[in-house]
Amino acid sequence: NPEIKIEIGILKIKDLGFFLNETLEAGEDSQLVYNLNIGQNTVEEWVEFIIEAQFKNNITDETFLSGKVSTRFLIKNLGNFINNEHINLPPDALTTMFSMSFTHTRAILAKNSAGSKFANVYIPIVNPGELLNSFINQVPS
Repeated sequence: NPEIKIEIGILKIKDLGFFLNETLEAGEDSQLVYNLNIGQNTVEEWVEFIIEAQFKNNITDETFLSGKVSTRFLIKNLGNFINNEHINLPPDALTTMFSMSFTHTRAILAKNSAGSKFANVYIPIVNPGELLNSFINQVPS
């Protein structure tokens, strides 16, 4: 089985939104909730990962900090990787793109919260393969 060659580049990184409410408290055990949307355009040969991160107070469930970031990748000959309108990229390529997208989200959220009372909120490093699989497993078949 020959190894599949795939050419990927970053088209753009875009800050889609940021929310901060300094009247709220982070709380002792704040939780971090992620959302992921993946879009594609086979004609323009791009795949886009939109990641939203929301920090919530565990007691009140109120969001005190959130951000949403889009990372769009150019994938040469993307049409070769589409099957029944679904992206069928090698798992390592998906994990790499998700990992980069997640890092962009973390960086932009940290930049946007700088100077606020939440500037030192811990944004964890994650295992991108495990987190991506958890999103994929949530999608109904």
